[in-house]
Amino acid sequence: MVYSQRSILSILAALVIYFGASAHNDAAANWRWGGEASLSASTYTATQNAGSVTITVNRTGAVNYATADITALAGADYTATHGSLSWGNRDTAPKSFVIPISNAKPFAGSKTFAVAIAGASGVSLGTTASAIVTINGDASSASPAGQECAAN
Repeated sequence: MVYSQRSILSILAALVIYFGASAHNDAAANWRWGGEASLSASTYTATQNAGSVTITVNRTGAVNYATADITALAGADYTATHGSLSWGNRDTAPKSFVIPISNAKPFAGSKTFAVAIAGASGVSLGTTASAIVTINGDASSASPAGQECAAN
């Protein structure tokens, strides 16, 4: 599926507005040793009956994350998710967050939503600060709980 530049910019603008309104200001997370935070992939894929998709962020510092609808609708196809990830001094292990995928109304084809990181504290954002998640419909399956999908 191809998205117009205007659609992508609208989605990213919505995420920037969200992050601007809820910037993570926890002094304990304002690490000052530099570095870079980025998503582990620019695209992720999950089948509708997978139950969730796991998004991984690499590096140190603190970063906010959020989702935004494209063709998948929060509340119907997935659960809108936002929050913060923090790393301690010298902790470089990747951190992940899980986005639940709904199979309450199975569909055919695919639907997408965006995920982005922003509001980095003590680090700069890397080249992969946003990604598109594709949910491949499974109109014939029931929803097993807790399955995770890896990045492409």
